[in-house]
Amino acid sequence: MDSQDVDPREMIRRLRELALTVSPAEVGVPDDAGIWAVVMEIEVSGETATLVGMADGTASLYISSGGGIIGGGDHEVVRAAAQGLVEVAQRADTAAAEPVPDDLPYPAAGSVRFYFRSGALTTTAEVTEEEVADPSHSLHDVFASGHRLLEKLRLAVESQQADDS
Repeated sequence: MDSQDVDPREMIRRLRELALTVSPAEVGVPDDAGIWAVVMEIEVSGETATLVGMADGTASLYISSGGGIIGGGDHEVVRAAAQGLVEVAQRADTAAAEPVPDDLPYPAAGSVRFYFRSGALTTTAEVTEEEVADPSHSLHDVFASGHRLLEKLRLAVESQQADDS
């Protein structure tokens, strides 16, 4: 079976899994690095939106229905927003994050799940959208920065579509 025969949902599942399991060495990150990638997931209308931002500016959005945006980091504003997301996470209090279960859980309805890739370790935290929207929450700034990255991805796609027409 070649890649054209793969169901779009399966392809997105694989990309999500890769973002959560790729070794630091495979992306040129030292094992003792601080947070080098952030994955933020939100359930929207029964589907999960998985936002990936890496310290090198790599940015992608995967939608569990099979869609998404890959290679957003090719746009300077998106690359800067992805790097900003990682920088905000590095400053955030992620002490409540726990080791990741083997099943790489999706967020519950009404919740946001964060994954933090730090060196060879991956940790996760899940909070309700209501809690994380509160500016006093320890992960609020990460949540807000993730939304800035989403907005930059959306604008980059719209700009690209306008250029193509």
